[in-house]
Amino acid sequence: LFTQKQIPKIMINSKNGNLNLNGFELLPFSKFELIDHFQEVNIQEIRDLNNGWKWLDIINLKVDNRYFDFSLGYYENRLNLILLTFKESPSFDKSTWKDWSDEKELNNEKEFENWLINELGEVRNFNWGNVYSVYDSKSGFSSIKIDYKKN
Repeated sequence: LFTQKQIPKIMINSKNGNLNLNGFELLPFSKFELIDHFQEVNIQEIRDLNNGWKWLDIINLKVDNRYFDFSLGYYENRLNLILLTFKESPSFDKSTWKDWSDEKELNNEKEFENWLINELGEVRNFNWGNVYSVYDSKSGFSSIKIDYKKN
């Protein structure tokens, strides 16, 4: 986790889709290797699906009073998709289901939607991609999705 003076700020740039993490920017279609330059993150896991997709999971990035988790989806080593969530306390075991409920995930989706309204306003479709909150009932998971599109 970060010390108080290292608290990163997250901002989705509506003009270009960049995600600003305490001065480090993730750019649409940036190379997988660039994440190595951001040493302050807690990388939990890298998953290579052996089909062109690699996922990099970052957990417990503290911003104000929330802890953010990211799943960065790279296709052919280029950033194509970001899933992010936040909560009030840090994650210690990502795989736990003990406190899961459908109602809780639907409430998370609403909270994520409110965060997006504060972050971006009502507009979510941009020339660089789309941003939305989603509840995936099949996986039982709510998140904010940043889906980059190729120009």
